[in-house]
Amino acid sequence: MDLIQNLYNAFEGDEVEKTPVGTNNSAPIAEVMDQINVHYPEAHAEVEPMVKMALMAHEYAGFETITTPFDMTLEAEAMGCVVDLKSGIDSPEIKEVPFDSIEDVDIDDDFLNQGRFPVLEKALVRIREECDTVPIICCSVGPFTILGQLIGVEELLKLINTDYGAVEDALDVVVDASCEEMKMISEWDVDAINMADPSSGPDLLPPDTFEDLVQPAFETVSEDMGYHSVLHVCGNTTPIIEYMLDCGFSAISVEDAVDINFIHEQQEEVESDTKIFGNISTSQSLFNGTPEDVAAEVKVALDKKVDILAPSCGVPAKSPLTNLQAMVKARDDYFA
Repeated sequence: MDLIQNLYNAFEGDEVEKTPVGTNNSAPIAEVMDQINVHYPEAHAEVEPMVKMALMAHEYAGFETITTPFDMTLEAEAMGCVVDLKSGIDSPEIKEVPFDSIEDVDIDDDFLNQGRFPVLEKALVRIREECDTVPIICCSVGPFTILGQLIGVEELLKLINTDYGAVEDALDVVVDASCEEMKMISEWDVDAINMADPSSGPDLLPPDTFEDLVQPAFETVSEDMGYHSVLHVCGNTTPIIEYMLDCGFSAISVEDAVDINFIHEQQEEVESDTKIFGNISTSQSLFNGTPEDVAAEVKVALDKKVDILAPSCGVPAKSPLTNLQAMVKARDDYFA
């Protein structure tokens, strides 16, 4: 099977040989990290470890995508945040924000040459050289979440209620930077981009604010994507599915809390051909479940006509490798 063409067909609504199975978010596996002797923080900041970590889910679990980078601080770091990359399996953490006030938000014209962006570009080149038959998905962070990282999420959420105009102005600054990032990535040899924006989910942001403030930002950014794209918002995004479908991305990525049948209903209502990435539970089936649990959930997702089968969010590092492998086997068995 031509994995790249099969994924393209899924994005474009054409006939697929099998529903693609992979991930648009990170999928580090601790037991494999030890086997191949690649760990954090090196895999966040150095080319060769990043390449090995990116290839892990394909080479060991059989996933039909290769995804990197593995954290959500790359853009913020290049824009001036002080980041602790951590070690072991802990996620990088922003330690200092660069702006005291939302009115101060400004991004250096040269930010795409700062931080780990040059490492990411070199790693993607090496990944393509080593594995040119598997689609590469480059991960990025959405503009609303980046703005929260630059001034603090709690401060941003407070300002939405007290100084909405300043939030709009600052978000425009970040959107412009995100558009520049999308243009740069379009020059790299990747097959798709995943934009994750967890801070804009209904757990933090009212759906009407998502529609009024965040959706226009996504629409602007998606115009500059010269490749297939996935929008991922964490949590139960049921209240904002209709808006996500209208943001201009090729696909939306949803967690297991969202019913795929409901998404199909919303697709018809808003006349959207946006595809569905998802939505095998990372916290239950993949992390705490058995291969049999995974297989049962895969069958449900395929019965409901998910377009690309994937974990619902980033895969916890201590998930058993056998559970990721079970995703691929269950997909294969479904199409046997």
